[in-house]
Amino acid sequence: APVDTGTVTVSSSGFLSAVETGRTTLTATKDGITSNTVDVNVCSNWGGTCIDIYDRGRGKLFTNSPSAAYLDSIGGSATNGTHTENGSFGPIFGNFYLFDWNNANALCTTYNTQSLGGRTNWRLATRDELKTELYDASGLMFIAYDWPSNYYYWSAIPGGDGYYVVDINNGHVGSYGPSGRAYASCVSNP
Repeated sequence: APVDTGTVTVSSSGFLSAVETGRTTLTATKDGITSNTVDVNVCSNWGGTCIDIYDRGRGKLFTNSPSAAYLDSIGGSATNGTHTENGSFGPIFGNFYLFDWNNANALCTTYNTQSLGGRTNWRLATRDELKTELYDASGLMFIAYDWPSNYYYWSAIPGGDGYYVVDINNGHVGSYGPSGRAYASCVSNP
């Protein structure tokens, strides 16, 4: 049960719903067994100290590219500048870190160290995961999930002059050299 039902509620089937921006903790009990306590942070957009962990189905998780506020709040990771989204292709008034290819991979390693979402197998998304499983399945990720989308997202797959990148607003696939700057989505399989 959540500590603060003004922030979140939980249905009898265990579905967590946001009520208002804020933080609380949650534990679950079934047949006399109590889960670990988890922290719940309800954000108004991804430009704050939050990250979206999107479950594409069957427990496969994707992250949006992190805001500066979020990544700084967990101790940081190497980055290559920031971009301020203005509501056209991402959350209004959010500063989001940009990454070269090596730092994009290091970001996923940071998530492993932090056990983001209780997992330690985060890796950079592939071209097909970004193009097919995110864009083709959900459309514009900014519209569907309020993800920052003004820059391409790195993929782990070599191609062109370096590595493939995917525009999650229009599905375009291109390539950047490893020193290019783009957003990063990390993936975790169950």
